[in-house]
Amino acid sequence: MKKILIVLLIMTLLAGVCVQAADRKLTLDRAVAISDTQIILEFSEPIAINKFDSNYGPYISVRLVNSSGGVVRIMDDKSPYYGTYLQWTGNTQYVDRKHDRVLFTMFGSVFGVDTLSGIMNYDGMLSEFSEYKVAIVVEEVPYDTAGHYGDNQVCNITTRDGEICLTPTRHTGYESCVLPIEVNYGYKVDLSMVEGTAEKAEPVSWGYSLVTLADGTEQFEIEEEATPVIDVKKNDPIIVLAILGGSALICAALIVISVIMKRKAVS
Repeated sequence: MKKILIVLLIMTLLAGVCVQAADRKLTLDRAVAISDTQIILEFSEPIAINKFDSNYGPYISVRLVNSSGGVVRIMDDKSPYYGTYLQWTGNTQYVDRKHDRVLFTMFGSVFGVDTLSGIMNYDGMLSEFSEYKVAIVVEEVPYDTAGHYGDNQVCNITTRDGEICLTPTRHTGYESCVLPIEVNYGYKVDLSMVEGTAEKAEPVSWGYSLVTLADGTEQFEIEEEATPVIDVKKNDPIIVLAILGGSALICAALIVISVIMKRKAVS
């Protein structure tokens, strides 16, 4: 009887571990400005960038975004700034060897504005766009731009083991995480520990064009050769339910056996 109890207990523990793994999720939790040009991106666990393949992604930038999280573009064809995207790109580094935080250093300017405070205060000509929100955007660049990429994952960023992709907050077009920017110049960080990432965000002078998707939305298209997509396994909800159900049955069996053993002990 003791052996049976031990086996059932081990099975219960293993089932619990499986359920925990099934619930695993990689998220971008915070974006904290630590200076007028630098932002710390905090992830739920250590990440890898382009672990399985390599391209220009992820595309990271500070943007003025509309209500759906899309980047604002000047559409007045009479304006000398027609076609300008209100976004600021930059370089990325890991904050330290843990790789659960990324340092984004912004550069470049739009309308002469080249600082986070200037963007957040809508300085100069940006005042005409104060209805839009300021956000940091981490956007995927699919390895196969001709394939299906609406799969609820930012493909360029994964957990260190590569099993889980970053979960997006915006699913239109190339999927992305769109977060408001907190400001905390007292944020504790040792920038002497920074490390390079697998790929670095490039300025907006990349070779890309804007394309219109089937649903009418506009999306950046990177001009590069397509490479095979690596299929990252996802959790099957049926399997998760089966594991939960099995755990419940095992717990019930343990209770029944315990009651029987008590009765035998009493008799």
